[in-house]
This record gives sequence, structure tokens and C-alpha cells, in this order.
Amino acid sequence: GNYAGRVLIPAFKAAGAALHTVVSSGGVSAVHHGRRHGFVRASTDPAAVFPDAAVDTVVVATRHDSHARYVLQAFRAGKHVLCSPR
Repeated sequence: GNYAGRVLIPAFKAAGAALHTVVSSGGVSAVHHGRRHGFVRASTDPAAVFPDAAVDTVVVATRHDSHARYVLQAFRAGKHVLCSPR
């Protein structure tokens, strides 16, 4: 969403994070932010991120009603998890 694209992604990039995969439901935002910020991959499939060995941290920036589902999937895959406050 807007918060991820305007605040979170630029902050992680400025901090030197390796930006691997960005996911959005429709794909357009993922491709846009992926190109703009130098992500390796853009996707519409969040489930593809969790088994990826190249990803060690997952940032969940979805609506609050879907946070728990993604957090649990990430934890089960052994990932570090950060959730957006928005």
C-alpha cells in the first residue's frame, strides 16, 4: 500500500537492507516498487516468499486482518518478521 511504498521500503533501502521480493495482490504495485527500489523479484504470491532461502526477514504491511496469517507462515518458515503499524 501507500505506507509501504512511501515510508517502509525507502527506509529499509536507506538502511542498506537487501531488498529481495516485493508482493502485492494485483502485481502492479509490486512491479512498480520493485523497479523503483531495486528488488530482485516482484510477485503476487506471498506463499512463494516463505520457502525462499534468500529471504531471511519478512515485512508484513497488509491490512491488520491479514497480519496473523502471514506472520504465522513466516515464523513457521523460520523467518524474522516485522509488521507495519498501519
